[in-house]
Amino acid sequence: MQPRFVYRVLDQDGSVLLQDLRLGQTSAPEAGAASVEAEGDGSGEDELGFGSEADREALPPGQLIAKTHAYLATDLLRGVVNHPRGTGRKARALGRPVAGKTGTTNDQGDAWFIGFSPDVVTGVWVGYDEKRVLGRGETGGRAALPIWIDFMQSALTDAPQQYFDLPDNVSKVHIDPDTGKRAGDGSTSGVPALFIKGTEPR
Repeated sequence: MQPRFVYRVLDQDGSVLLQDLRLGQTSAPEAGAASVEAEGDGSGEDELGFGSEADREALPPGQLIAKTHAYLATDLLRGVVNHPRGTGRKARALGRPVAGKTGTTNDQGDAWFIGFSPDVVTGVWVGYDEKRVLGRGETGGRAALPIWIDFMQSALTDAPQQYFDLPDNVSKVHIDPDTGKRAGDGSTSGVPALFIKGTEPR
């Protein structure tokens, strides 16, 4: 299967501007002004679960995606920091809820960390104007993350402690890591995971 480089690009009205751009292609068939709903099964929900066009129109001005989806994505990025083997685990030194993602290009040519608290977003890139190797082991977690931590410590010094608010329609259940299904009652090996209510595994 050839990977998709761009799955779909929508404008603020939900009209498709670009879709199905395969890796290596420079252009894709014109999408016209077809609505996402026209591709669905008539349920009003698109195949990625982003909701109907009516749902998107109901978002407040300036809000691009539903809070539910934003929270689930944030939770994944918090794992980069909170997991014992997470590449951003050093950010726990801030003592605040933060999330983010390390990045390293081939041969350690570029390193970055993009991270955020509930109210401050910061990106740090380390590299050269022209392609050069930074050095052995100079990954995003080693080269860029310490700079990000120093900046965020200063930026958040006088800021009140804030948390990522859990939306009402998100639930936490324990999942069996071997089967991917819900862990049985009394299981000690279950891993907590978040789901939109009604989509939890059985």
